[in-house]
Amino acid sequence: MERLRQQLRRVVPKSMRPRIQQLVASARPYDLTFIGKVYGTDKASAHLGYTTIYEGFFRRRRRQRLAILEIGVGGTTPEEGGASLRMWRTYFPKARIVGVDIMAKHLEEPRITVLTGDQRDDKFLERLAAEHGPFDVIIDDGSHRA
Repeated sequence: MERLRQQLRRVVPKSMRPRIQQLVASARPYDLTFIGKVYGTDKASAHLGYTTIYEGFFRRRRRQRLAILEIGVGGTTPEEGGASLRMWRTYFPKARIVGVDIMAKHLEEPRITVLTGDQRDDKFLERLAAEHGPFDVIIDDGSHRA
């Protein structure tokens, strides 16, 4: 899968990559690990393997209309990140996905909203819940400090 992503980066214009990934991922929309590998999220990697665990919890809710919040979008620049947001969007075809990151992100795609904020900021979280909640699923992949 990594080799395929590298080939895509070499031959496909950057503006078309998300659409091609979406098409490939939708070939197996019920397989969260496959979808995660297509988008390149570390949640699908062998060393983490979270997608297998998530799938056990979410399989029955896959086709429901859900509001999903993921804290932590990933990447070290505004152009990077969003792999797991795309994974959730593909796996949950009727869900609206909200991502929150401490760094501003340039990610505008159908059914994905990304907000800039800090999970330690109570006022931000209150606004988030009021404007975009209530959330059916919350994935916290933000701060990794104990």
